[in-house]
Amino acid sequence: MRKHHVCPKCEHRTILLVDSVPDRTSGQVHASYAAATPDGNYWIGGERFAGAGKLSAAICKGCGYTELYCEDPGSIPIDGRLVREVTAEAPTAYR
Repeated sequence: MRKHHVCPKCEHRTILLVDSVPDRTSGQVHASYAAATPDGNYWIGGERFAGAGKLSAAICKGCGYTELYCEDPGSIPIDGRLVREVTAEAPTAYR
């Protein structure tokens, strides 16, 4: 949707591209992130966290369908607790 500007749900051709998905905490608005990484600037449950993987969005102006995109997925550290990486097995050929 972000590249071709056509909604995959309703085929509408007007798309809103949102550069930064806002998040609001304590009366302040800031960018949303796909993951939280330890030892940052934000407090969550007594630990300090920072955001990783800034989010942007594409929104269909016809039906409202929304796709979120992570600007830099490589910036998200895989720690096995907050972020786990999984890989699908290769499909098997059917005879």
